[in-house]
Amino acid sequence: MKNLIKKILKEFEEDDFEWVNDLPKIEDLPPGVIYRKFGFKDEHARNYVVKDLLFSDTKLVDNRVILSLDGYCDFHKLFYDNSRGGYGRINKFLAEKVLCDEDDWWEPYSSRDLVHDWKDQIWDLIIKDKNALNAVLEYIKRYVSSVDYNPKQLDIYGELPKKQNVIHIEDKMGNQRSRVLDAEYFTWLTTHLDELGDLINSNDEFEDLKLETIWAYGDAYYKSVMRPITEEFGEGKWDGGRVEFDVTELFWTLVGRQFDICWDGCHRPKDQSEEEYEEYCSECHQIENWSYFIDFYQELNEDLWSPRYDEDPDDDKVDKYFIESILDRL
Repeated sequence: MKNLIKKILKEFEEDDFEWVNDLPKIEDLPPGVIYRKFGFKDEHARNYVVKDLLFSDTKLVDNRVILSLDGYCDFHKLFYDNSRGGYGRINKFLAEKVLCDEDDWWEPYSSRDLVHDWKDQIWDLIIKDKNALNAVLEYIKRYVSSVDYNPKQLDIYGELPKKQNVIHIEDKMGNQRSRVLDAEYFTWLTTHLDELGDLINSNDEFEDLKLETIWAYGDAYYKSVMRPITEEFGEGKWDGGRVEFDVTELFWTLVGRQFDICWDGCHRPKDQSEEEYEEYCSECHQIENWSYFIDFYQELNEDLWSPRYDEDPDDDKVDKYFIESILDRL
């Protein structure tokens, strides 16, 4: 049997297999043909074509497609135009005011008008989140002074002590009308959070801290209204003056959708082979009509955004964004 196999193989000349070398290699195929043959779910297929498909506002970082923008202004074109907005909704005109116009800026909410009861609306959110509470306590530490601090008392080297911020606030711990916020009082307040909330709410010394929390609450409302951006593109991260989004899966979904539209619209002539058809539909080889991913997204999505701003957002969304904002601010 072995001799028979050797005899058969010997009858084939090397030239008989040269047709194999004539088959196109995957890296030589245009992106649209690779998609038609293999799809883009396979990472290897993606790797062959991704650099040819990137837009001017996208880049490749560790095999992730990153959308890189100067700011959020580019998103305003994804809102309904002026005629399709409607009362109480953010249309394209208002979105441009919110996201782009620094000279005539508009916000759907005024932070101060949103907060009717600081302790109930804001302080309760802070004490429910360990990280937010720790951030507030760290912020307050700057006001804590030593019990025996005397700004005029020289030390043993004849030097004045390092300046401390000495503040007098209501005494919730004892029976005095007021007392210095020293380490002892601060420690007591960290275990009596209701009293600490009262002090922040009513004491002028904590006005800066209170304002930061109010602005963070306004940020949360703002982000809730503009949530279509984060729901579709993810959370943006600032890097070197630019805001960046990981749009990897969105990118491949839209690119595949566009190739599907193109191939479905290119009708195959009768008796044409697969290879001839792929060559015939050359307009489906690349995506060349769009320079920017945002414009590409807009073209493939008829349902543009028009979120309401005349209704309060869901509490769970406000809470989430508030914690993020307060951590960022403090």
